[in-house]
Amino acid sequence: MSEDMMNPVGLANWNDPSPVLPEPSTAGRKINRHSREHCTGQILVGPGGGRIVHLESHLELCWCLTLMGRESTADLREQVGFGWEDEQGTMRRHWFDFLVTEVDGSRLAYSVKPQVRVTERFLHEMSRIAEQARESGFVDDVRLLTDENLDRIDLFNAKLFFAYRRPEPAADRLAHEIHDAMSGLCKLGELVAYFDEPGDGFRAFVRRIQSGHLKLARHEQISLNSNVFKAKKVTQ
Repeated sequence: MSEDMMNPVGLANWNDPSPVLPEPSTAGRKINRHSREHCTGQILVGPGGGRIVHLESHLELCWCLTLMGRESTADLREQVGFGWEDEQGTMRRHWFDFLVTEVDGSRLAYSVKPQVRVTERFLHEMSRIAEQARESGFVDDVRLLTDENLDRIDLFNAKLFFAYRRPEPAADRLAHEIHDAMSGLCKLGELVAYFDEPGDGFRAFVRRIQSGHLKLARHEQISLNSNVFKAKKVTQ
């Protein structure tokens, strides 16, 4: 578990001891902080002190980390309401668990649900909600996220991205220099070997993978044995 998950106060820089208070959650509805039936929690997203994101299940936590770990994600908001009309003509409100704005400006709404609770009735209702959400221009698309379509490799790497996301200026500068000088395919461990403190090097290169400066040669959990190469174009 990262330091930010244990402490709700983030740091703008590890070398700056002054606390930076996080921005409040933008959730559109009140979220219970305690439940006997499932876990609840919160994490911080974004730069500096970050912004609080409330979560109502472990599955939501996993998908939140995974969505934030994608290069295409520019912003993530939780519990975003959308008004829709049911088959009887009654206006109702659906709360999307996440609304993601992508780097290209498209907006994607996500509902998170365990696969065992995905019923035909639920799918029928979500289909109607999705159609209205797209037609109204509220979002570009609506997607369902379950435990069955959660990629464990993506989740593992997303946890690394989250845990190591805070800049470490000296390590990041050296990683930048090593990155500029590299060519072809390299093992991550070979790059980390240039550091006096391997942990500093590993964290710095994980950040370069997250930023898109480095690419994994194959879909795998990031490790010292991972082969990486320079990205031809960095989008962020």
